[in-house]
Amino acid sequence: MKKLLKVASFGMSRSKNKGSKDKAASSDVAPQNNQEVQKASSQPPQQIASVQKQTVPALDLARAERQRDMEEKSSTNQSYTSDKMHKAQNSSQTTHETAVLAEEKLKKDAARKEEANNQRDENLERAINDSMDFLANEGLNSPGLFKEKCSEQLKVSVMQAILAGKQVDFISMNNAALATTILEECFMHSSSPIFPVKLLDPLYEAMCIQGVKKSHARVQSILLEAIQTNTLSPVFLNLLGLLNLVVQH
Repeated sequence: MKKLLKVASFGMSRSKNKGSKDKAASSDVAPQNNQEVQKASSQPPQQIASVQKQTVPALDLARAERQRDMEEKSSTNQSYTSDKMHKAQNSSQTTHETAVLAEEKLKKDAARKEEANNQRDENLERAINDSMDFLANEGLNSPGLFKEKCSEQLKVSVMQAILAGKQVDFISMNNAALATTILEECFMHSSSPIFPVKLLDPLYEAMCIQGVKKSHARVQSILLEAIQTNTLSPVFLNLLGLLNLVVQH
């Protein structure tokens, strides 16, 4: 009986010792678990801070890249617009310069043409006066005056010489048919009419007046007024004188 009590007491003491040991062990483990929990709970904020530290530069870099892309696009658009405006200005300037050059060329061409026409008229007028002088002094007795014509080949060669500025000696050639033919050709090639156009209507009205004397008097008055105002050219007056001689002869 005493042995059973001892065994029971020994078992109880062992169970108490074991319980105390387990309690001590559990008390030792608890601080470790708390430290791990604290460590575990404190670890995520550090990782978040680390991620944030890594994310902020990445966001800044992305913003910088977008800003740089926008600036490059803006610079490209400005450059394109500037180039387009510059090309438009150059095109406008080139068009203006081309128009100015074309206008100057037209003026020069017109001046050269006018100078050439004036020179040609001077050559023709000299040939007209020379042919009328020959006819008035040497050709009035020639048969068929103003009816007979010279050969086409002679006419062409003489007209070429006249237009080239050469003077024709009608007296030495002594050909009334040639003189009358060249006279007509020179009148046709002249750039200005031999008779002023503005006098045609007044002369026509004068010729329609009833009565020959009144009509002739009015025509004579118109022509004298034109002579006094230098409206009639000397060539026309010389032609009138030649025709008057032909009629009287």
